[in-house]
Amino acid sequence: VASTGEDGRLHVQQIYSPAGKIVQPWHFTFPKALRCCAVFPDYREDQRCVIVGGDEGKLCLSRKGAYEVANHVIHSGEGTVCATAMCASLVAWANEKSVKVYDVMSQQRVTFVSRPKGEDTSVVRCRLTWAAADTLLVAWDRVVQVLKIRENSFAQGASVKSGEVVGQLQMHGQARVCGVAPFDDQHLVILTSELEASDEELPQHHVFTLAGAISCTDYVPIRGCAGRRPQDFRLCWSGMDRPSYIVAPKDIMMVRKRELLDHVKWLLSKQRYEEALSVAEEGDEIVKRHAAKESIRLLLSDKEAGPRDPRRAAALVPDLPLTTMGNWQELVLDFDKDKCLEYLADALPVPPSAVALTKADYDLVLLRVVHGDPGKLLGLLERWPADAYDPELLAQNIAAALSAAGQDEEGGQSTTARHLKRAMVLLHERRGHVARAADALLALEDRDVFRVLAKNMGNPDIVVLIKKSILTLFQLDCQGACTLLVDSDMALRTIPLSVVVTALEAKSADFHMHHYLQYVFRRDPVVGQEYHKRQIELYAEYEPQALLGFLEQTDHWNPAEALAIVRKKKLQDCEVFILGRTGEQQKALRILLDDLGNVQKAVVFAAKNQNEELWQQLMEYVAGRPAALAELLNCLDNLDALGVSGALIPEMASPATIIKSLPEALYVQADKVAKVVLDLEVRVALHRHEVNLMQQEGADQLKGLVQKRRRGVTVDPEKGWCCYCRRLLRWRPDGQGRPGLQRVDSDALPPTHVLVGENKVAHKICYANFCKRKEAEKLKKEAASR
Repeated sequence: VASTGEDGRLHVQQIYSPAGKIVQPWHFTFPKALRCCAVFPDYREDQRCVIVGGDEGKLCLSRKGAYEVANHVIHSGEGTVCATAMCASLVAWANEKSVKVYDVMSQQRVTFVSRPKGEDTSVVRCRLTWAAADTLLVAWDRVVQVLKIRENSFAQGASVKSGEVVGQLQMHGQARVCGVAPFDDQHLVILTSELEASDEELPQHHVFTLAGAISCTDYVPIRGCAGRRPQDFRLCWSGMDRPSYIVAPKDIMMVRKRELLDHVKWLLSKQRYEEALSVAEEGDEIVKRHAAKESIRLLLSDKEAGPRDPRRAAALVPDLPLTTMGNWQELVLDFDKDKCLEYLADALPVPPSAVALTKADYDLVLLRVVHGDPGKLLGLLERWPADAYDPELLAQNIAAALSAAGQDEEGGQSTTARHLKRAMVLLHERRGHVARAADALLALEDRDVFRVLAKNMGNPDIVVLIKKSILTLFQLDCQGACTLLVDSDMALRTIPLSVVVTALEAKSADFHMHHYLQYVFRRDPVVGQEYHKRQIELYAEYEPQALLGFLEQTDHWNPAEALAIVRKKKLQDCEVFILGRTGEQQKALRILLDDLGNVQKAVVFAAKNQNEELWQQLMEYVAGRPAALAELLNCLDNLDALGVSGALIPEMASPATIIKSLPEALYVQADKVAKVVLDLEVRVALHRHEVNLMQQEGADQLKGLVQKRRRGVTVDPEKGWCCYCRRLLRWRPDGQGRPGLQRVDSDALPPTHVLVGENKVAHKICYANFCKRKEAEKLKKEAASR
């Protein structure tokens, strides 16, 4: 360690010796005040060298010999040397004019950097820091420069070092640079202070990027800053992985890079728990555990930073590295001690997918939930296996809580009581008391009762309960009751149709009976035949628009009784259908025309019944009614859209006949008549076109056949073969179609061959024999068929 003073005294003390012996300090006194010093990097017992500078204006290399101190002047003549720094063989120093770099090993001047214009060294002396062996940081008043040292090699093997400023930062305002040091490869640390500091204006510790952007800024908590100048503060840097030091008149403060755990602790102090846990994920297990445990501890305890939040603490539990039963039991005790164990219930592990706690732990949690948060109880019981807790003990706790639960303001069951009773239902199910569970669900008016009843339909107690509560079930959910009583064969056997109808009749529940019988009919139209008359009454009362569809699907009803019902309710569509079913079709058509005035339905009715008298009646109705006549023509033109596309329309009701029979004085919409006429013209044109096409196709086929028959074929007797006997044509055949033994010259060959077809040639006799055989086979087949 080397130190200098304004008295010109240099004092050097070797703190560590490799041999372990005590080395005596040495000192030397210069004529004038010393302002800076730097110890050689390879300072050792045989080379005790120190660089010093001061008001004398000289930069000296002081070497301690065996008997005396030798001083070698490196530079002089440019004013006070206010700063010096050394790295390897390079020594840098600053005076009032510039910064210079010198290589003490090669004794070469490396570079110099002039002081920036406008910077005053009387306020703050220049600060020098070696960031690396080739990087020097220079601080002038408000300017920070980055100086890069480069080594240039030449062909002869010699090398020369030079320097260049590669970056510069300018501070603004009254802040002055007290020191500079590297933070990492991409950032710099700059210590600044105001010109006239007060107790409130503390020095600031900045982290800058090399581009000049501020990454973070912190105030340095140093005592007694009032009246201090920037010259009174220094930033001392000892290495990239080592802490740096801020030196003040009364304090020395160590500054180190903040670790991940420090950042986590700061986030926790700001109540940013989720962010702290997210940051902790980048660290090791110690950081993760600390972040999670501290988050939960702070949220559960009363503190000045904010109110306790056990719900938020429980949400952080999944981030805890809890792997053993002991860890979970410790956490359960922590939450129970703070009287918020019910918040932890959802986060507890449940076997077999996770580590299991003891039954006593789960019982304790359920007890706290029963009294603290009953709304969560049902969800826990649905997720937890039945053997994880004691159901009898839980039932006792729920019963005690129910006795203490009161009623709501309207005199009904309170929300707490409903939650507890719903949990009790689940306990009844798991213990096999399904009838008690269903009865409790009915009392709660809970639709889940249908699930319990359908699942246990074979239980005699359930059957008795259903028969006793038929109306209650329908009032709770009519659709659910119909599904329960109809969808399964077991339900129809155990609870017959007559039992349900009798129970509903006794309570005058006609609406529910209507839906029940309708559901039965849709499942099986035959089962409830004896109640079809009753269904007609119910349809007419509650769903008249669906009565016609019901009448069309079944025949098990009395026409007279049904007619009386529909006439009473004035359901004329149904009356028309019943009259048509009983054969009174003309009455039905009269209702459609005279009462309803619906020509479209009248056309459909006449087309379905295929009765010319109905068409005649329809023609008479529209004869004097132009609007009805126009609608009739429109219906006849769109039979496909009416669903009677295959119906036969008599000639008397065809559009053409209707148009011809129109009186001259009758006004009909021109577009309706024009459309009919246009359709007729189109049909006639199509017919004529089809006839012309058929005639043309017949003429073309006849012409082709004639041309084919006229075509000749070249026959060579020397090479041609008979297609029947498979012999050459030049062999003369006998009367049986067999070739003779005598060869005949081709020139003397008589015309004994014939063209069969498709360019095939045969002997005349062979072809005649083939025809005879085919005729004989044909006669034989006809005789066999007779």
